[in-house]
Amino acid sequence: MVSVQSYRPFAYCREDLRCLERVAGMAALVLGRLRTQAALHKAEERFQSIADMVDAYIWSAEVKATHPEWKVDYTVYTSGVERITGVPPERFLQEGQSLWLQMIHRGDRHRVAKSLERLARGEKVTSVYRIQRPDGEVRWVRDSVVPTVDAQGNVVRLDGLCLDVTEEQKVAQERDRLFEAVDRAAEAIVLLAPAAVVEYTNKTFSELTGIPADQARGKRWHELCLFNEDLNRQQRKILHDLRTRGFWTGRTILQRDGKSIPIEMTASAVRDGDGSVRHWVVTIRDISERVALEEQLRQSQKLEALGTLAAGIAHDFNNLLTGILGNIELAALEAPAELHEYFDDARKVARRAADLVRQLLAFARKAPGTKQPLALGPIIKETTKLVAETTDRRIAVQVDVPPDLWVVEGDPVQMQQLVMNLCVNARDALADCLTGADCRATKNNEPLAIRVAVGNLDAHRDPLPFPGAPKGFFVKLTVGDNGPGMTEETKSRIFEPFFTTKEVGKGTGLGLATVYGIVTQHGGYIRVNSEPGQGTVFEVFLPAVQETTPSVTGTETLPLEAPKQEGVKRTILLVDDEDSVRSYVARVLRRAGYRVIEASNGREGVKAFQRHRDEIDLTVLDLIMPVMGGEETLAAIRELRPDARVVMLSGTWDASLLRRLKQSGVAYFLEKPPEMGSLLQSIRKALEGTQAGAA
Repeated sequence: MVSVQSYRPFAYCREDLRCLERVAGMAALVLGRLRTQAALHKAEERFQSIADMVDAYIWSAEVKATHPEWKVDYTVYTSGVERITGVPPERFLQEGQSLWLQMIHRGDRHRVAKSLERLARGEKVTSVYRIQRPDGEVRWVRDSVVPTVDAQGNVVRLDGLCLDVTEEQKVAQERDRLFEAVDRAAEAIVLLAPAAVVEYTNKTFSELTGIPADQARGKRWHELCLFNEDLNRQQRKILHDLRTRGFWTGRTILQRDGKSIPIEMTASAVRDGDGSVRHWVVTIRDISERVALEEQLRQSQKLEALGTLAAGIAHDFNNLLTGILGNIELAALEAPAELHEYFDDARKVARRAADLVRQLLAFARKAPGTKQPLALGPIIKETTKLVAETTDRRIAVQVDVPPDLWVVEGDPVQMQQLVMNLCVNARDALADCLTGADCRATKNNEPLAIRVAVGNLDAHRDPLPFPGAPKGFFVKLTVGDNGPGMTEETKSRIFEPFFTTKEVGKGTGLGLATVYGIVTQHGGYIRVNSEPGQGTVFEVFLPAVQETTPSVTGTETLPLEAPKQEGVKRTILLVDDEDSVRSYVARVLRRAGYRVIEASNGREGVKAFQRHRDEIDLTVLDLIMPVMGGEETLAAIRELRPDARVVMLSGTWDASLLRRLKQSGVAYFLEKPPEMGSLLQSIRKALEGTQAGAA
């Protein structure tokens, strides 16, 4: 308010009053502007104070040119520029454009150049990029820029807000890493809303179920129809565990494209601070390999138990066969010539029974054989030739043996038996096709064929299809047929001894069990692929060795002849708990002129040796006896006389046993049932001082 006062009446004329009004109006205008400026200054101070508190700065630039290069003059309005860039505002004003271009991280310059192109077209742009401060620190900024365009469409001014988003980017990167880890997890992961609506699925879920994430999202959990009735039966327990324990875990079956996949699933609750469920997290793991490994372990344990049983049966059976075969041989020596034919037939049958026991021992991995560097090619060709000669002419035998086949370490007799048993199994399967069985060959109009192939396999490049199998070099033998195939139930039992699908009298059920025993004993692996009506393929993987000179050994069968009187004035201690075995061996030895002292167990044998230690020239010991076993008896006899000569008999054994006996100085080890000639020959050589392991 402006006040003009005079002490004289009528001192101001009308013109003076008008002048005073104009002066007052001008003063009011000036005062108003002063108040506005003061308010504006106060607002600017307030704005500056607020802007200085955040990691941001406001800038503007007068644009001199955009083509071919940008030329601008910077103005910075807030001091936050130094906190972000490490450069004081005054230096920024002086160096401006060149300084800003230098600070842009080399890896982001291409992206910033694209943003400048958009600004040149008059577009608003927000860019996130890195800058490198003069002290070397790298920071992330979000630069939002608004261009001002003149009437001709040229950009004349830029106004921008630059925010420091380094921490925000770190959080985003951490979130992205976490998201990528979840997405690439080995387990399928599903995030459900409290009402069991799918909110998120990772990549593994889609790979496992075949349901894309966008198709799963928004559906209720049960609408995905992933599981069989097994899970539906568990619903009550699942809900109970979720309510009481907050999680559930268990195994079930996932259905996909008609196939069943065994899975392990876990469901757990994510709760808010008040305990209410915010999300459900479900994880699903494919355990097909684990289930297969568990089944393989169960099968291995079952076969091991059956092998132990088979070894026990073989031991007892060999004792019985020793008595039977031995007495047949003795009776044949006394019988008239016209009866020899019958005794020969009986002897052959007994020998077949002995071969059956050997197969049992091979399955039980108790028959060590003689391992040596071995070329499988000749064995395969010889065996398949024999199979072809004894097979129906309507069944072809196809053989593929490469010339550069690697060498394996194995027993040639067992390798021949391995190939023979697999080929015979294929031949018998194809024989069913000739009588109208549903076979792949007839369905595909193919000739019936047994296919035998062998080749080298480098497991460093192509790992074996068995959990835990080692790397290395292997020889792969494949024997297949295009016959009727097998059901899953049959496949699960084919390696069990005495299991057969053949008619009574047409198979022993030991062929494939023996194959399994031989393969395992040689450190190899075997698997079978078969489906009903699709044929069968056996694959055998045997470790290859470095030796390049394979060898093959044969066996010798001694003729049946009367024992010679070679044992005169020689005394033999015979220790065996089986009466029939002891009786047979004693008769043979006495017929050969030996004096025989008998004992029915190890303890009696040691006592007999104590009484006659100076008379006994050789001791024949059974390995497995009650009261005192063969090895214990051997040790006790050696304590009485360290130079005692010993021959060991047994119906069952393993490689480690033979090594122990050899180290103990046992002259010979004889397999029950021993032939008369082999028995006498081994005893004669032992008395002569010749030592030679197994006979």
